Amino acid sequence: LKNPAWLTDTSPGAWFYRPGAQFKKPNDLIDILVDIVAKNGLMLLNVPPNPDGSIPEEMVYLLTEMGAWLEVNGEAIYKTRPWTVFGEGPTRLPEGGHKIEKIKIAYTNEDIRYTKKSEKEFFAIVMDKPQGEIILKVLSTDIGVLNSKILNVSMLGSDEQLEWKRDSRGVVIQAPASYPTDYAHAFKIVLEGYKENDIGGDVDAHKE
Repeated sequence: LKNPAWLTDTSPGAWFYRPGAQFKKPNDLIDILVDIVAKNGLMLLNVPPNPDGSIPEEMVYLLTEMGAWLEVNGEAIYKTRPWTVFGEGPTRLPEGGHKIEKIKIAYTNEDIRYTKKSEKEFFAIVMDKPQGEIILKVLSTDIGVLNSKILNVSMLGSDEQLEWKRDSRGVVIQAPASYPTDYAHAFKIVLEGYKENDIGGDVDAHKE
């Protein structure tokens, strides 16, 4: 298979009931979900029950918060495929992958993950609340990753008209007046159309 999908199991804390267990925060789970999907993966989320079979209040809160985030940003997650690159930014997973029950993985507002809906629509998901302008560096006009004209940039869950431009720094988005959720923020990028990157010279360049 080309670009085969994969699945990883993730737990918000202990894998089974443990008195006084500590749970991860919604932001941690949402960031890991975004990272997994951007890399063509699926998240299998463990929900450890209490001894009587009920779901712990902390877990109910986590699931409710994740559901509310997906209500706003699900378009950038559901029925998407990986984009040309999975992302950019300083944070790298340590050996062992997405085992957040064992380690602390903290993504920043410079960590951006990409997903694709079609050849004309893809998403840039900023993993933390931006401070000031947002720069999608991989979309720089100096880099041959994107060779199509961008028609529009918008933020999921918001009707605000964003101010943006594309230059050698990347796609530079001015900070919105407000954000629709407290966690990662998804920006929808609509293209004029897909074109092959013209970086290899003329087709007949090497013919004698």
